[in-house]
Amino acid sequence: RRRGRSGAHVVGALADLDVALEVGDGDVAVADPGEHARLVPESYKAKVAELAARFDLSPTLIEALVWQESRWRANAVSPVGARGLAQLMPGTARRVSKRLYGKPVKTRALKRAKTNVAIGAALMRRLMNRFKDHSAPALAAYNAGHGAATSWLRKRGHLPMDAWVETIPYDQTRRYVMRVSSMTRVYHHLYGVRGPLPALRPNLPSTLGSFDRPEKGGQTPEET
Repeated sequence: RRRGRSGAHVVGALADLDVALEVGDGDVAVADPGEHARLVPESYKAKVAELAARFDLSPTLIEALVWQESRWRANAVSPVGARGLAQLMPGTARRVSKRLYGKPVKTRALKRAKTNVAIGAALMRRLMNRFKDHSAPALAAYNAGHGAATSWLRKRGHLPMDAWVETIPYDQTRRYVMRVSSMTRVYHHLYGVRGPLPALRPNLPSTLGSFDRPEKGGQTPEET
């Protein structure tokens, strides 16, 4: 079924957004760190930078993901039970934290904001490993589960990335991928967040990678 143009041409649209944010529409777009300070609590900025370096993620990706998930509300709980800044399901958090800390965290630990976002970043890194650093299927997996994203990739991974995103059958997940992908550009260009942007790759991976990959610098994470 044709979906219309609401999600069409993701790669081109994001590339156009990059240009628009860089040069403005008749004016020069100027990064506004003050607006960034309003959106991202000061107490989390150092943690985001630390996690971006540890897990080799774009800081804009972490910030856009958390904004979309919880609006930086540490006490957020979804109707299905996802918790905290990164909206983690307790079962997923236990599995990821066991690898991250050597032991699974208890559900109540997800109320601790910095622990929650660290587990969320670790989960995103595992999904990026799985999908070979392609952020679109990794974001789809974060929202809908890696089983669903893997199934969609196997069925329609021959499509260009933008067309593949349009075919995501879950409306919420399709919008999620588009919004987080767009927000990474907004955070970078308008709010002056330093660091690389997730690469726009038109072709999806033809094979899947391992979830596990040594952390950057071989560091062993400590629970916060």
